[in-house]
Amino acid sequence: VKDIREKVKTAKDFWHLLPYTLCNNEDMAAGPGNEEDCWNGQDRARYIPDVQKDGVYNQINNPEVEVDVTRANSVVSRQVIQLKLITSRLHNAYNGLDVDWIDT
Repeated sequence: VKDIREKVKTAKDFWHLLPYTLCNNEDMAAGPGNEEDCWNGQDRARYIPDVQKDGVYNQINNPEVEVDVTRANSVVSRQVIQLKLITSRLHNAYNGLDVDWIDT
């Protein structure tokens, strides 16, 4: 359990920090004030739309992302339920309780 916890902890912010990591790397991004040498999603030019904040709800105003925040994502919902279930089982196993593991 500790091994899994450590691996998850190191990967926790990977996707969230990826854009900042790339943009702050001099070998990967144009320098400050060099907006004409940036990739705007279609061409090497200045990015005109407002940059949106992090999170799915902020993507409503992002012209490059199609997202419907009014509908729940059933795949993600099932994965959340499965993660909660396995977390509960791991917690019980860690505390010495009998756990029924179902092979899938």
